[in-house]
Amino acid sequence: MTTALAEFVKLVAPDVIPCPSPIVEREVTGAIIEFCEKSDILTKEFNVELNSDDIDTDTQDSIDIVVGEYLGDTYRPVSIIGIMIDSVPYIPESREIMNTIEYWDTVKEQSVKYFHFVDNYLLRLYDMSTSDSYAYIKMTVKPLRTSTTFADVLYEDYAETIAAGAKYRILSNANKEWSNSKMMEINYRKWRRGLSRAKMRRNKNFTHVSQHANWRSFGE
Repeated sequence: MTTALAEFVKLVAPDVIPCPSPIVEREVTGAIIEFCEKSDILTKEFNVELNSDDIDTDTQDSIDIVVGEYLGDTYRPVSIIGIMIDSVPYIPESREIMNTIEYWDTVKEQSVKYFHFVDNYLLRLYDMSTSDSYAYIKMTVKPLRTSTTFADVLYEDYAETIAAGAKYRILSNANKEWSNSKMMEINYRKWRRGLSRAKMRRNKNFTHVSQHANWRSFGE
């Protein structure tokens, strides 16, 4: 289920009058995207069957995976937080490898699986073998900037934090009728506190038990 952008806007617009509606909508969307980027709240995980014929031996034995098939037209990747190849876990690390590197075994780390996002929806995995049959991938995602609806969890659990983030963005606009440095500071503190709590909750995997993960950002 999803919640419309308009529901988030209702929590922001009355406190930033006379800011025009398009700016309010833009900054609310921006706050939602930034919240997802920094909290890693939204995750997707999937298995992909691998075909040895797809291995590119000219680019460090790489395979391209169309993750857009699993994210649809709603999300784009933020981070990869887990990779397994045929049930063997690896630490994901972002590297763009341009061709086959001589003496690769002296460069790579055995426990690491290197990856690169060619674009928003195409994931490249390197150092693949013809014997590899499937990959398990877990990633965090964020909404597209063109989105008009968002996952219910963002509204039900984090609406106040997101609203504070949007208000702080709008109220910090210099030399505008709606500029307000005092309220901007108040909302900025609310935003940072809410974001910290969301990160802690994510790091505990929504339990009371601390978790550890090797997280690697999309653009890292």
